Amino acid sequence: MGLDDPPSVSLIRQISPAESQAVWQLCLKEAGWDLVETDGADPYFDVPVEQEQAFNLARYVCYSQYPVADKYTDPLSQEQLEVLYEHWTSITVPCFEELGYDVGDVPTRESFLANPMWHPAIAIQEQVGPDVASGRWPSTEHVLYEVCPAPADEALYGD
Repeated sequence: MGLDDPPSVSLIRQISPAESQAVWQLCLKEAGWDLVETDGADPYFDVPVEQEQAFNLARYVCYSQYPVADKYTDPLSQEQLEVLYEHWTSITVPCFEELGYDVGDVPTRESFLANPMWHPAIAIQEQVGPDVASGRWPSTEHVLYEVCPAPADEALYGD
């Protein structure tokens, strides 16, 4: 984050990717940064250029107090990749398509397992943006985590 001498920060708790944005936004709001919420767009922090360093320090502190747990950032096992592929192809892709989004070419199971770089959400993110702006959805995250959610953490991580 461009910090020359980041401070030591005490861990409060580890979080999941699904809750990360809400947790970090609340932490930054509690640190005094104003979250700008507009109709039809994802909320954001409006940071003047002269305060970028202070904001980066606050982000560093929040991310360090509430890091995403290692189990979510470690590479997935073969079994987890199979669960993920099954969920995406049987639930997530049809959900996105029902909403009118084009996910493009879906790899075969064998191709995905050999090179797990495909993610159906990447294909639709740009398509969702105009719908967020028009008010169809409150945010991109709403579509990705609530309307057509990824597999539940318990399926992948035993939570």
